[in-house]
Amino acid sequence: MAAGNLEKLKVEQCKVYLRKNKLRLTGKKDILIQRIKEHQEILSGGGEKKYPISSFVLDCKGDACKGDIVMFVQNVYEKYNIASRSAIGPPIGTRMVAGQIVHESYGAAKQQHTFTIEVLWSKGENPLPPLHPLLIKGRNVYRMKTLRQRWEDEGERRRILLEKHSRGSLARSNRETRIQEKEKRKMLRVERKRQTRVTLS
Repeated sequence: MAAGNLEKLKVEQCKVYLRKNKLRLTGKKDILIQRIKEHQEILSGGGEKKYPISSFVLDCKGDACKGDIVMFVQNVYEKYNIASRSAIGPPIGTRMVAGQIVHESYGAAKQQHTFTIEVLWSKGENPLPPLHPLLIKGRNVYRMKTLRQRWEDEGERRRILLEKHSRGSLARSNRETRIQEKEKRKMLRVERKRQTRVTLS
């Protein structure tokens, strides 16, 4: 697919390419075309050249957020459970990954923080394909001593971090409320059973 012809593609044609390469399908036409361009650039060996190891100079220190371009080294295992995002079996090596955090979420049940990282380049054991969406629990990102690139506007990054922390606080508050309501319902059931036994006796 020639770079000069990309602008002529329709949205559905863009999605055919992205779907074939197991890339994200979200966004308008200009976003999809940019994703295709970046994928082709990385395929031709431009990933590490555009995002060199030397450019990752800041320690995330537990505050990674959407938009960060990060680099880390992760253990690679024989098997991996996609549903639980946990390793199975002994480690078989390590791989270095550079990618951009494109999404973050909090699980409804346990408020586990999860990052979606779009891979920019990867090397080592079982390297990941370009722009592969990698899901990692937040606590695991911090365990891997993740480094990030400096933003052009660090003030904008601080604003995004504040929004992230606000969402996290709200998610934890909602979970605490659900736990309390569940406990109240449990106590009511116990009380009704007790009253039923008293009535029958």
